Amino acid sequence: MPSPDLMKELLRGVLQGDDAAAAELVQAIYTEPDVKSCEGFALDRTAAVDLTLATDNFGIWVDPLDATAEYVSGKGSEKLFHGVFLSGLHCVTILIGVFDLKTGEPVMGVINQPFFEKDETTQIWKSRCVWGLSYAGQRAHSGIRSIRPQYPESAKPQVVIMSGSETDAIKEALDECFTTIYAAGAGYKFLSLTLGLADAYILSRATTFKWDSCAPHAILRAIGGGVCDLSKALIDFDLQFVENNRKYELQYLHPDDPDAEIDECWLNAGGILAYANIDALTEIVTKLRQVMADGLQQLDD
Repeated sequence: MPSPDLMKELLRGVLQGDDAAAAELVQAIYTEPDVKSCEGFALDRTAAVDLTLATDNFGIWVDPLDATAEYVSGKGSEKLFHGVFLSGLHCVTILIGVFDLKTGEPVMGVINQPFFEKDETTQIWKSRCVWGLSYAGQRAHSGIRSIRPQYPESAKPQVVIMSGSETDAIKEALDECFTTIYAAGAGYKFLSLTLGLADAYILSRATTFKWDSCAPHAILRAIGGGVCDLSKALIDFDLQFVENNRKYELQYLHPDDPDAEIDECWLNAGGILAYANIDALTEIVTKLRQVMADGLQQLDD
């Protein structure tokens, strides 16, 4: 990392000569973070992990600000549905994911939720950090889980979290089989899944990038879940031997479509099927194959 003085000069160039802003950013960059004030850091949970990792074997995907629109709006999160905030600052996340440069598999991930909880007295936000490691047969994670609200008996048992930008046909099809939640921010939807507030995160379109999914993918693997290419799940999944479907999980080394334009080549081109528990995957995919086919048929009609 460059010296603080050089970093300040570099930032001044980006910030059109704003000396004060550059100085504040430099102070933030070079100040050791107070991890004790961050909910869920729990580094003691790594004590059982015995790994020596060569840093040159790994790459990093970073999303410094997911749910940008929610951050820019600056609005609080008022609507809470089944334990999930649907919009607002709660949906903003910072995503840091590490992947293996040989296999492309996700290895470690951190999701920071900077606007987790607001102190009504001081009006200061408290952050929350969720992390996970899954590598060489070893797993560790922050262990944070939320208590899923009690659903009415009439509710469908499996909960799917989705984007509000899905087509009406897809929404209607999935509403038939699942309890559906529509929330802002890819990172926040992944976070809700890792916290146990949903059973799956489904996205039928190529609107997320590798930096959106790498960190949560690693965390989900650490707790027994994963993130698959939805298009492959709908066609190629082995429903008898679910473990065989690991080959359809997202990878982070190569573009899904190498011929795509530079601003699109790192998209998750086949959509997303993220899950927190592999045991529930067979039933979810079976239902998805039918309801997604119905939804896509409606689009063709």
